[in-house]
Amino acid sequence: MTIQTQTMATLLAQLRDSRGVTTVPRSRELAAPVMLEAALQLDPGRVLNGAAVRVAFDGMLDTDLVALVLFGKPGAGTPEIEPIIGNARGYVDFKVRVAAINANDGTAVTLMSALVRGEQQWLSPPVDLMIARTRQAIVTLALPAPVLHALENHNLIPAAVPSSGQSVTVAAYPDMRAGDKVRVIWTGITQASSYSTAVQTATGRTALTFTVPKSVVDANGGASASVAYAVLRGTGEAEQMSAAVPFKLMSLVDTSTLKLDGMAIRVAANWPRTGVEYPGNSATRAGSGGKAPYTYSTSAPAIASVDKKGTVIGLKNGRAVITVTDAAKVKVQYPVEVSNVWELLLRSTTSNHDAAVAWMNGQRGIPLHETHLISLYYRWPYPGDINKNHYWLCTGEYCAATNGLFWNGDNNAHACHGRGVNLRALCKRAY
Repeated sequence: MTIQTQTMATLLAQLRDSRGVTTVPRSRELAAPVMLEAALQLDPGRVLNGAAVRVAFDGMLDTDLVALVLFGKPGAGTPEIEPIIGNARGYVDFKVRVAAINANDGTAVTLMSALVRGEQQWLSPPVDLMIARTRQAIVTLALPAPVLHALENHNLIPAAVPSSGQSVTVAAYPDMRAGDKVRVIWTGITQASSYSTAVQTATGRTALTFTVPKSVVDANGGASASVAYAVLRGTGEAEQMSAAVPFKLMSLVDTSTLKLDGMAIRVAANWPRTGVEYPGNSATRAGSGGKAPYTYSTSAPAIASVDKKGTVIGLKNGRAVITVTDAAKVKVQYPVEVSNVWELLLRSTTSNHDAAVAWMNGQRGIPLHETHLISLYYRWPYPGDINKNHYWLCTGEYCAATNGLFWNGDNNAHACHGRGVNLRALCKRAY
C-alpha cells in the first residue's frame, strides 16, 4: 500500500467514524460534490441504475487519489465508495449504487469529497441532498424558454462570451411566486460540457439572471447545446421544466494552428504572376456562424498575408496571428506557422561551376532544383535578360562526375555542362 493510499484510507476512516467531523481543513479549490441528476432533491424512481456524482478540483492531477463520502442512514445508507484516480480534466465522476439511494428514501443525506496528493489532503465543503419520491406538481406551470443573451441566428460565439460567463435570463413566468426554486440547466453533448446552476429563490414576479461559466461554454465549442430551466414549487413536488433553447456553438473560424509548409520560392523583383499559388503555401479560412460581413487582418503582413475572403498566403518563414472580426465586433484569432519559403538568389557575373558553388556557400544558400516550381508561380518568360542566359544551379546532381547542372534560360529546362564553363548562377536561401 502506497503512502497516498494509506493516507486516504486513514482519512476516510476518520470521516466515517465522526460523520464528517475532522481536523483536516476545508478547501475552496475542492468544490462540493454535485449530483448530476438532481440539485436539491433526488427521486429514487428516476435513477433506477444509480446516480452520478461529480467531484471537481482546480488543478487536479492524474496521480491524485479522489474519494466521495455519502453520509446517510447507518448500514447500506452510508456505503463505502471506492476512491478513484484523478485526471487532468479537473473532475471525476462517481457512481452511487441504487441500493444506497433506496436505503435513504425519505432522508436527507450529506455528500463530501476528499483528495489526497502524496501526504497532502483536501476536503470539500459538505452538501445536503434530500432523497424522496416526488409527487406530481399540484399546479402545472406554463414555462416559456429562457433568454440566452448574445445568440445570433441560433448560434453562440464562445469568443463573445465574457470571462465572467454566459448570462441566461428567466423572465417572470405566469403564476411565478415568491419561494419558487429555479435553476438553469445547460445540456451539452457530454457530461463534461453540461452544467446546472445554483438554485435561486424567486421573491415575486421578477426576472432571474443566471451565469453559466465560460469554461462550460468553451467545452462545447463546435457542438450543439441547449439551455432550459427547472422550477420546484412545494416540498416533495417534481421539478417542472421550461421549453429549451437549442443552439450551435460556433467559433467564427477554425482556431487551430494553420501550418503552411508547401515549398515557395520568392523573387525580390516584381515579376509578373500566373495567378496560381504554390501548393501547400496558402489556405482559406472564411468566417461563419457570426454576423456577416467578416473582416480579416494579420499581425505580421511580411510573413503571412490575408485577403478579404480569408485566404492566407505564406510569404516568409515565421509566425503570424490572423484575426477574424464579424459585424458585431466579435473577434477570433488563430495562429499561422509558415515554413519552407525560399528566396531566389541570382549571380549576374559569370564563373566556372566550382566558383559558383563557393558563391552559394558564401550566401548560406543551397542548390536550386525547383526551376519548374518557379514557373508555376511566376509567368514565363521572365522579365529582363534572365531568359537569355544560362545559370549554374550549384549542384552536380543528375550529371556525370565532371559536369554540373545548369538552367537554360532559353527554354526553361535543365541540362548538364562541363564544370569549367563560365556561367551565371542561381541558388536558394531560407527566407
